[in-house]
Amino acid sequence: DKNIRILNCDSSNQIEISKKCQIFVNQQKIAFSFECRFKKPGNYTFKFLFTDLLTNAKKLFYKCDKLIHLSFEKFNTKYITDMSDMFNTCPLLEYLDLSYFKTHEVISMKNMFSGCISLRDLNLSNFYTINVIDMSGMFSKCSSLNYLNLSSINTKNVQNMSGMFFECSYLHYIKMGSFFTREVVDMSEMFYGCSCLTELKLYSFDTVKVNNMSRMFCNCSNLRLFDLTQFNTSNIVNMEKMFCNCSSINILDLSNFNTENVTNMNGLFFNCSSLECLNLSNLDFTRVTKFEEFISNRDLKR
Repeated sequence: DKNIRILNCDSSNQIEISKKCQIFVNQQKIAFSFECRFKKPGNYTFKFLFTDLLTNAKKLFYKCDKLIHLSFEKFNTKYITDMSDMFNTCPLLEYLDLSYFKTHEVISMKNMFSGCISLRDLNLSNFYTINVIDMSGMFSKCSSLNYLNLSSINTKNVQNMSGMFFECSYLHYIKMGSFFTREVVDMSEMFYGCSCLTELKLYSFDTVKVNNMSRMFCNCSNLRLFDLTQFNTSNIVNMEKMFCNCSSINILDLSNFNTENVTNMNGLFFNCSSLECLNLSNLDFTRVTKFEEFISNRDLKR
C-alpha cells in the first residue's frame, strides 16, 4: 500500500503479508490492520512512514511466530487508541524496544503481550496509560518474564484486569507501586497460575466496584504472603476457586470480607493443603447457591 512502507533490516529474511492492509478515513484519522508472517526467525526493525494519523494497531503483529527481536523507527503511535492483541502470540519474541511509543490516547491494551512466551524483559517506564480502560490478559502467558515493574503505570481508569497476569508461571516479583483499582469491575484470573510468586503487596488495591474475583489467585502454588485486609468485597458475586490450589498458604484472614452478594463459592479453598488457620467469622453465606468442594483440606486446625 502506498500509505505504509515496511522495511526489513535483514534482507535475507522475507515478510509475507497474509492480510491486506486496510486503510480508511474516520473523522480525518486513518486506521489500519494487517497480519504478517515471517519466513525465517530473525531480528527486525520496522520503519513506518505516513503513520501520523494512525489510530488502530490491533493485532498488528498477531501470530508473527518468527520474530525474535523487534524495534521501531519513525513509528508514530501518538493517536493510536487500540493496542489490543498487538504482539499477541509472538512465541519467539525475546526483546521489544518500546522506548518510542506514545500511549497517551490508548484505551485498550487487552492481550497486548499475551502469548509472548519467550519475552524475558519488558520496559514500560515511558507508557502513559491514564486513558486505558481494558488491561485484561495484557501479560497473559508471558511465561519467561521474571520481573515486572509497573510502578509507572497509571491504572486510574482501568475497568477490566481479568487474566492480566494469567499463567505468568516464571514471574517472581511484580512491582505495582500505587496501583489504582477503584474503577475495576473484573479481577477474575488476575494472578491465575503465577506459580513462582511468593508474595503479593496489594495494599493499594481498592476493590469497591469489583464483582468477579473467580480464580483470582488460583494455582499460585508458592504464594505465602499477601494481605487482603484492605479488600472491599461488598459487590462480589463470584468467588469460585479464588484460592484454589494455593498450596503454600497456611494462614488466611478474611474477617473483613463482606460476602452478602456472593452466589458462587465453588472450590473457594480447594486444595489449600498447607492451610492451618482460616478466619471466616464475618462471611455471609445467605445468597450462596454454589458451594461444591468449598474446602478439601483435612488438616485444617482452626
